[in-house]
Order: sequence, then C-alpha cells, then structure tokens
Amino acid sequence: MSADTNDDTNLDAIFREVGEFGRYHIFIYLLISIPNIISSATFVNYMISATTLEYRCRVPECDVSGNNRDIPFDQPWLENAIPFTQNKIDRCHRYAPRNSTAAVNGQCHAHLFDTAKLIECSEYVYTSDEKNVQTEFNTHCGETYKLALVGTISSVGRFVFLPFSGLLADKYGRLKVVIIGMTFCSLIGLLKSFSVNYLMYLTLEFFEACVGTSTYAGSFVLGIELLTTRYRVLGSTIISISHPIGEVIFGLIAMHIHDFKHLLRITYIPGLFVFINFFLVPESIRWLLVTGRVDRAVKNLKTIARVNGKQLSETSVELLQSKYKIEQKVIRNKYDLDQSVKVEETAAPETFCMIFKSKTLCVRFIVCSYQWVACCFYYYGISLYATHIPGTNRYVSFLIVVSVEIPSILIALPLVNRTRRRILLFSTLLVAAISILATSFVPEEHSVITVIFSLIGKGSITFSFTLLYVFTAEQWPTNLRTTIMNSCSMIGRTGSMIAPFAVILGSQYGSLPALLFGASAIIAAIMVIFNPETYSKKLPDTIKEAKQI
Repeated sequence: MSADTNDDTNLDAIFREVGEFGRYHIFIYLLISIPNIISSATFVNYMISATTLEYRCRVPECDVSGNNRDIPFDQPWLENAIPFTQNKIDRCHRYAPRNSTAAVNGQCHAHLFDTAKLIECSEYVYTSDEKNVQTEFNTHCGETYKLALVGTISSVGRFVFLPFSGLLADKYGRLKVVIIGMTFCSLIGLLKSFSVNYLMYLTLEFFEACVGTSTYAGSFVLGIELLTTRYRVLGSTIISISHPIGEVIFGLIAMHIHDFKHLLRITYIPGLFVFINFFLVPESIRWLLVTGRVDRAVKNLKTIARVNGKQLSETSVELLQSKYKIEQKVIRNKYDLDQSVKVEETAAPETFCMIFKSKTLCVRFIVCSYQWVACCFYYYGISLYATHIPGTNRYVSFLIVVSVEIPSILIALPLVNRTRRRILLFSTLLVAAISILATSFVPEEHSVITVIFSLIGKGSITFSFTLLYVFTAEQWPTNLRTTIMNSCSMIGRTGSMIAPFAVILGSQYGSLPALLFGASAIIAAIMVIFNPETYSKKLPDTIKEAKQI
C-alpha cells in the first residue's frame, strides 16, 4: 500500500484489512439501531397522541349517563338533537331544547328541540375510549388547530437545534451527541407524560424535539463512516430500516394502549438505557483521524480487526500516523476554497460559510435543502393523511403506511448499488407525486383504493428519503458532512412543520393536501438535474474534492 494514493483509498484499504463487514460491524450496527428505533417512535408519537378523534355534542337531555365515556356515540334520536350536513354530523353545535323540562327520562323526540336555534357544545361524546391531547386538554371545534400545532412545534424544535447538533457532532464526536441527545429526549418525554395542561405539553414537546433531534442523523453518519465505499449503502440501509421498525412497534403498542400518557411512558423509558452504548460503540474512525486523534483511531481499528479475526499491519499504522497527525499538517489559509489539507477546527462556523463562496457548492446546498423540504413535507404528511382517510381504522392505516417503508428500504439496497443516484431520485419522487395526486380522483366511499395509492406514495417517498440521506452525505467533505446533513435536515423540517396543517385543510378543501404533496415532489424531481452524480465515487474529505465530484 503506497502512501501516495489518496486518503480515502488508503482508508478503505485499511478498513478491508480489518474486515469490511464482519462480526464486529454486525454487533455495532445492532447497537446503533436501538436508539434509532426508540427515536423514530418519539418522532411520530404526536400522530397518535394528538390526532383528531370522532366526536359529537353530548345532549344532556338525552345522554343520561353520568360518564361521557359510557355514552354510545350512535343514537336513533341524533338527527332530532344535532344538525347534519350532507350526512355528516355537526360536531360543534346542537339544537337548543325548547325549555328546560322539554326532555324527561331520556325521551328525545323531534318536537323537544328548536331546529331554528343552535347552541355550542359544552361536553362531547366520542366513538372510542381513547384518551389523547384532544380529550384531556379540551381541544375541540375552534381549537382543533392546537392538535396540528403539536406536530408543528415538534418540527420547530428539530429545526432550531439540528444545526447545533451537527456542529457539536463535528466538533466533539458523533457518539457523544447521539447518546446525550437520546437520554435527555427520554427524560423530557417522560416528564411530558405528566403534563397537566396543553401549554405544558406543548412546551415539553418543543424541548424534547430539540435535544432528541441528533439521534438519527448522528447515528447515520456514525454508521457510514465505519464502512468502505463497497458497504456504504448496506450500512445506510440497516440504519434507515430501524426507523420504520420503530414506527411499526409504536403503532402496535398504540393499538392496545389507548391512554396517551401511558403510551408515552412506554415509548420513552427504553431511551434511558441507551447510555450503555458509551461503553460498547466506537467513535467514528474517520472523525478521529480528521481531528488528529490517531492513537484512539488505531486502537479502535485493532479492536475491529481482533473481533473480525483479522490483523492491522504496522505499515497501515505508520501510514495513518503520517497522514493524519495534526502536528504534521501544514495548515494553509482556512478560507481558501481549494485547500487540500484538513484543518483542526473542523466544525468551525466559518468553515461552513466557505461553501457560499463557491457558486457550485452554494447551488448544491440550495438544491439539497429543497429536496429535504419536499421529502419531509410528503413523508410526514402522508403518514398523517393516512390516519384521516374516511371509513378506515386509523391504527390499521397508520401501520400499513409505515410498514411499507421496510420493503421500500430493502428494495433500495440493490438498486442504489447498481444505479446512478440522480436517475433513482428523479424516478421515485415522480412516482410518489403521481400516487398521491391520484388519491384526489378517488371517491370517498372507495377508501381502500385511497389507502393503496397512499401505500405506493409512502413507499416511493421512503425510497427517495433513504437515497437522499446517502446522496447528501456523499456530496460533502468529512469536516462538514454532519453539519451539512443536519443543516439540510433542519431546513427540511419546514416541510414537516406545515404538513399537519396541510392535512387539516383536507377536512375543508378535500384534495388540497394531495395536490400540495404531489406538487412539492414534482419540483424536487426536476431539481435533480442540479445534483452531481456520486455513484461509485469516494467520499470527499476536503472542500476541493467536494467541488470536483
């Protein structure tokens, strides 16, 4: 192995020497996946805990039970007491009784109510025994927007903190940020389950999202930086598939735990044990080398080699020491866009700003950012959309739509390994757009067809999102990779912020959510022409290498 070959080729050769994907890697990827499984449930818990339930006014003259939960939703006299519009019950008003003694002993004939006079509901009856944000904090009728605000605030929290978590991960290491973030996310999530009012719940939702946002992106970068180019897609697929697995587990638990506070506690308690990974998972070897921690990187490589039944040669150790020792680097002007050396302060904000001095990198960043916005908007929006399809069980619809992510990610593995990134991203975004647009032409009574189109759309956007993680990481240098990934993800959160409100618009404007999701995906597909092709190319370590892709 000669020292004059490029750094990434040398490092890939060393990774092959200690075993590309052996027993050690399988064990580490299992450990990395656990916090991702837990984190995915924290991402989507608002889709169940803050969803809109079917409800109607309680009519005290007729609904004689003392407990609203014991009152049947459907009654033969409903049309006498509550107005209907196009066979849909008015959830917020009822007819005024003609006098205070109009109804006696639950007798609810039509002549007992004044159909010319409506009054607002003061109590509500539900179709199920569920307890969620709506039932416990009284967010009905004119306050339904508060339910969508929970999902939006969660996205705002991730938006605010993502760039900071990226900077921290690039400066202090991927592993520390992932584990500390997951631990505090779990603590705040548990506290959230004891909320006594809506404001407390919303505030804790924000802070939980802030500290928990680093888990997935950090784990993703930690995982792919452990592998050679040959196994990069396999690694990203394993990490990606942990996300829908967590969603499916959460959905199955939610089907049986109908009190959202108990559901939250079951979801967050496992996250408190993730700190064990501090003692079992190694820090990114690439990050250790780039930041000058060569001795620690060599120690980790020797551990990998031992577990995989391999051996790290002294030649490789000497090569790493000569290439990456900080004191041996000749540091040129940090603001020179064409510098080929790595600088010690890899996560400095001024290093990030250097990309805006290059037209090529600036355009690339804008394109990546919008593609993240479109994917986040569609990805989270369609999961919410599935829980609001008329005539379906929302738990079943949710499980179907999130389950399709698993085969989508598995299909992505062989295709991404054999096909150019730009072709795949364009194709899957286009299929996602066509599928969701098709739902706007399906009559409401054919809910199964709507679910099928939603299934195709979610599968396609999952493929796009999985590819986008790999594609984005491959376009940027090591000392900015996590920062750029988290910055794009941060900007992408604007899409997930507005997704809950887009779904709510569907109750008023029918197919508008489908049109919005479809249009955003089409624009993202067209913008693929501005992405560089990274298929079969090495991960860039410097800004100069990133420009030359």
